[in-house]
Amino acid sequence: MTTELLAPAGGQEALVAAVQSGADAVYMGFGAYNARRSARNFSDEEFRAAVSYCHLRGVKVYLTLNTLVTDRELPALAAEARTASECGVDAILVQDWGVQRLVLHPIGAKPPICRLHFIRNLRDLPPACAT
Repeated sequence: MTTELLAPAGGQEALVAAVQSGADAVYMGFGAYNARRSARNFSDEEFRAAVSYCHLRGVKVYLTLNTLVTDRELPALAAEARTASECGVDAILVQDWGVQRLVLHPIGAKPPICRLHFIRNLRDLPPACAT
């Protein structure tokens, strides 16, 4: 098992501090579908630059898409996930089963948008995932 030092990056200053302090990975949000609304978060442009900054320094980037969403919100959330994937995000942190399904099995039989990590408050894991 590999240990990874994961740090929050609620804005550019926190991102730089985490990377310079030796984080192996950072998690951050952009857009409307993350539980980090109290953080400054990142615009699309800032997110793209932040991913590049981290990757140049060997640090992974995880996007938080960790809110519960309605069916009406899924198309916009899918667009955010696809944008993050195009930016080079290493994984997406999810809580909602619908988001998990959308990212792993996008509409139109496209390949998965990105790798997923489930967060601790994901409810009712199937037995195969509980080990």
